[in-house]
Amino acid sequence: AHPENEKKINVGFITARSIAGDIDANTMVVAGISTFTGAIDVNSTSNFGDNLTVSSGNLTMSGAGNIVLGDSASGTDDRITFGASTDLEIFHNGTNNHIDCHTAGQELYIRPTKDVYFQDYVTDDVLLKMVKDGAVELYFDNSKKFQTTPSGVDVSGTLNVTGVTTITNTLTL
Repeated sequence: AHPENEKKINVGFITARSIAGDIDANTMVVAGISTFTGAIDVNSTSNFGDNLTVSSGNLTMSGAGNIVLGDSASGTDDRITFGASTDLEIFHNGTNNHIDCHTAGQELYIRPTKDVYFQDYVTDDVLLKMVKDGAVELYFDNSKKFQTTPSGVDVSGTLNVTGVTTITNTLTL
């Protein structure tokens, strides 16, 4: 460290338990394991530049906290991307929320260990319920209208059918 550059480190090696003051990371290389306590601000004015890159291994966040991309008030189109060529993206475009699968011919698997519910965020009304080893249920205004059963399907309310209807067994009215 040079005495004319207060709280700045110019060149060389640092061996210490803690460092106080600013470190300009534009050309700094950190080898080995580094532990940062407190916030690491990665933005256009930070000493890390525009990116914080992990070239191998995992970037792990432990404890309480959130990963926040962009300014939610501005409705920016920041994205979390997975895979080569952004195979999968999760983002908000300022109007709607998206989970997009960009790889042609590939499916999107959701693999829970129990039931899956699609619910309205505000009212908690159930829209769709998929029960593990059980029924698939469709709802209208939080009222179950369609359910798969071991013998077929149950429909509550009026069944409106358009087009040709073929019944191969008994129809009970």
